[in-house]
This record gives sequence, structure tokens and C-alpha cells, in this order.
Amino acid sequence: MKGVVILIIGVIIGAGVILFLTTGGMEDNAVEDRMEALELRAQDIQEELAETGQVVRRKADEIGDEAIDAADDLRISATIESRLATDPELSVFDISASTSEGRVTLTGTVESAEHVGRATALALETEGVREVVSTIRVE
Repeated sequence: MKGVVILIIGVIIGAGVILFLTTGGMEDNAVEDRMEALELRAQDIQEELAETGQVVRRKADEIGDEAIDAADDLRISATIESRLATDPELSVFDISASTSEGRVTLTGTVESAEHVGRATALALETEGVREVVSTIRVE
């Protein structure tokens, strides 16, 4: 009986690991697709940083004139930083997010322009975000 319970627990853990690994791969591809659609490829980022010193993207479907209060702004910033912390290519220690009336400003440093695009895409897809301004530097 004890062996059966251990076997069942092993199967559950194994299935969880497989699910986690396969879901992570699909999420990674989804982020890459969004980056492409938002013109957040490394080349796009490098050109925009060279021209303006920042990267700005707005959502196609603006939220409208709904008032966004301070609690919403805090929730948005916390959600973005949580997503940065769980992204395998980004670090919440290198990038910070602040939000004011749905406008997110990303600051910090990263290793590549692709990482700037990835962070911008993650922020832009967060509920309540109207606009993302990235002043992340590539070092």
C-alpha cells in the first residue's frame, strides 16, 4: 500500500514538472510573438533608443477615460514586477516599474535590446496599463 502511494505521488510530481516545462515554453513563444507584433525586436529597440533615448508603446485599445486611482497604479506596478521576477530572461533586480494613471515607466539596465523589448511587452500586456515608457539602458 505504501508503495502505491509513493508511486502516485511520483506520477503527480512528474506530471507537474512536465506541465510546468511545456507551459513555460509556450509562454516564452507567446512573449516572442507579442514582441514581434509590437515592434519590440532587438533592432527596433536599438534604433529607438539611439533616436529618442527611450521606448514608448501604447495599447491599441485604450482604456478610455476611466479614472485610475493610486491603488490601481500600485497593483499594476506589483503585477509587472511579479511578471519580471518570474520571467526566465529578466530580473526584477535590474528593472523596476512605476505607474501613474496607467502609464508605466520602466527603468534599470539589461544586457541586450531584446531584454528591453521583452520587459516592455510584459508590461504592456498587464491589465490597466495604457502606455509603457522604457528608459531601460543596455549595458
